[in-house]
Amino acid sequence: MATDQRSDAFQLFRQEQAPLLFDLALRHSGDHVTASACVDAVCSELSGHWSDIDDPLRFIRRAAVLFVCRARRRALRLVVRRRRAPGTRTVDRWSARTAVV
Repeated sequence: MATDQRSDAFQLFRQEQAPLLFDLALRHSGDHVTASACVDAVCSELSGHWSDIDDPLRFIRRAAVLFVCRARRRALRLVVRRRRAPGTRTVDRWSARTAVV
């Protein structure tokens, strides 16, 4: 019985907050695909920890911003790797703090 109530509470919260979460992610990313992926990832993370989280609204806002930051970082890594000239060594500054060249 208590599980059903928690599940219902989560579904209600998701229905109310998903559009706002999408808008937040879209404003930060500027990309509909990233914003949609953000909503899915954040809601799935929230559903797994629903009973442990005191302030779910704060959790989804923070998780959305972190998701978009990680998505930007991944996209930047791909751009840096594609711009690298063949036969040259470059250091991926995101994955290695120091390098021996």
